[in-house]
Amino acid sequence: MDYPPSLPPDGQPFDLARDATWVLPVRPSGALRAEHSVLLRADRIAAVVPTAHSLSLPVHRRVALTGRVLLP
Repeated sequence: MDYPPSLPPDGQPFDLARDATWVLPVRPSGALRAEHSVLLRADRIAAVVPTAHSLSLPVHRRVALTGRVLLP
């Protein structure tokens, strides 16, 4: 899911947002994404979205990974 709705389907906030300078997902291979956030619910990845978009979403906790590569 690239752009989730304002809230997850059950209407509850995301548990955690990890805001990274770069996100390198396993799938699709080689798809380095600059300034993206990984949003988690119940210890599972719910979405990978641009950080600018994730800042408007309800999140219980946010972790800034400035200058880092996140490999979810």
